[in-house]
Amino acid sequence: MGNSIDSFWLLLILQHGLFALILLLLACFYAVFHALNLVHHHHDQSRWMVSAWIVSFMSLILIGFTVDYFGKLQPLFFFMLGAIGWAHYYPF
Repeated sequence: MGNSIDSFWLLLILQHGLFALILLLLACFYAVFHALNLVHHHHDQSRWMVSAWIVSFMSLILIGFTVDYFGKLQPLFFFMLGAIGWAHYYPF
């Protein structure tokens, strides 16, 4: 067995501490639940985009419990975290 840590969230705790994990998970779940609260305000033309973001971002969170984000997946994770910002200001 090799000496590697295969969980993004566990590696985050070991490198930066428990506070970093709590802060990042709170930011992730706040973004998801805030988007869930805004879904019913959007028109049908943009509701599918918010729903697709919620599904894809929740899958990225789940993937983080099983594997580490190697290479280009970690910047994609943080890009996806910030990508839902348009939904708050998009005209309903």
